[in-house]
Amino acid sequence: MATSIEEARICEKNHGAWPVSRIRAAGGLGRNLVIAHCVAVNDDDLDALSAGDVKVAFCPCSSLKLGKGASAIGRYKEMLDRGITVGLGTDGVSAGGNLNLMRQMHIVSGLFKDAHIDPDAVGARKALRMATIEAAGALLWDDEIGSIEVGKQADFILFDTDHIEWTPYHDPLQTLVYSASVNSIAETWVAGRPLYSRGRINSLDEADIKRKARERAAAAVRRAGLIDVQTAAAAVTQLYDEGN
Repeated sequence: MATSIEEARICEKNHGAWPVSRIRAAGGLGRNLVIAHCVAVNDDDLDALSAGDVKVAFCPCSSLKLGKGASAIGRYKEMLDRGITVGLGTDGVSAGGNLNLMRQMHIVSGLFKDAHIDPDAVGARKALRMATIEAAGALLWDDEIGSIEVGKQADFILFDTDHIEWTPYHDPLQTLVYSASVNSIAETWVAGRPLYSRGRINSLDEADIKRKARERAAAAVRRAGLIDVQTAAAAVTQLYDEGN
């Protein structure tokens, strides 16, 4: 919802209000609502999001890849200042280009510093929280996941601090957000089970998944009749023009 200024303008033209205001008028804002993207919002929308304890899933890579305007018109810093829960998401691969949460952390930790010319805006610690405990809170699941605590799931990632990305390092938080990547992940644990270790995914047949992904992607392109990227771009533009 409210993914771009174009969407907001079309919604206003067709319904007399921006997307968030339209949902508010219909009684749809509440603490159990997570709005993906939420780029185009105004002051009234911010008040409504805060009052309704609505959650936001911000997907930085999607906004940058598609030019949605997060750094130009996005009000995420203002959302955080108002206490609105903002978690990090990835969107789909076609929209964001990846499902890499570490990339999202890196981008959000610097995007609003630059946009607001404020070296204290968001930053590494907030970015990590947005990817963990606050993302869990957005899902109303922070009583089970999002942090390492007694009684919660044992979900964690171990990094190889001897990897070149960590050599040398002084502040692990700064290194994690600004220097490290998935390349230095040694192990991934979910609910106390090691799902990734020694360079292999333990629970899935990775080679088979890659093969099927390539086959299905090629088949989807053939079915859609896509010849070049201009065709895909035109399809997206048409959706906005029709007010869908």
